[in-house]
Amino acid sequence: MDSVCIKSFKLAMKMQGIEIDKDELIKCTSKIKTYEDLKAIDRDNTHILYPWVPALVYDILGYNEYKSCDLNIDESDTYLLFRPGESFDNEVYEALQEKGDFEIQEFQYVFSKKLISHLYGGFPWFLAYCSTCDELNIWDKTGIAVYVKEKNDVPCIKCSVEIKNRYRDKHPEKTKEINLSEEKGCGYNGIIHSFHCPNCIEKRRHSMAIEKARL
Repeated sequence: MDSVCIKSFKLAMKMQGIEIDKDELIKCTSKIKTYEDLKAIDRDNTHILYPWVPALVYDILGYNEYKSCDLNIDESDTYLLFRPGESFDNEVYEALQEKGDFEIQEFQYVFSKKLISHLYGGFPWFLAYCSTCDELNIWDKTGIAVYVKEKNDVPCIKCSVEIKNRYRDKHPEKTKEINLSEEKGCGYNGIIHSFHCPNCIEKRRHSMAIEKARL
């Protein structure tokens, strides 16, 4: 695992109130070699890296394994999480209605460091994401979230991810990007989209984190 990812995990843990020595973290992550190792962590909610299994899959096994991972697949419900200042606009609502018959519930949440470290901690671009949030001054601001639940066996997550990607392509002006690649050892530009929704591997953990941030 490269140094940017180690920094990403360390920052995420700090945001969760967990202090860990860098060498100890490197030792802990270096023991993870295979998908079976990751599944063992996924079964142990007392493991220090348990909250960040999706990021570990991405960092250690790569993007293709991350996309095809079979951990915790449940498409019966999901969440759309809009960054502070963005609304659940009619275009997204209508796109959901076109995809299927969904139960839709809108609510407010707090865009806290604890929440965001649960969602994105450990990914290589997490440091840049946090720096972008600093620049936009959106920490601890209130945002809109939407709970989506299927009624007729329509795959919620697949539908919402398709809507998210199409919306991002259609509305690039909604994406905020800050050139940070040479700053703070981020390694990436800072990018924050108008809204997020989890994929299958992320859903269980993201759902719990979003509910805890709910107002």
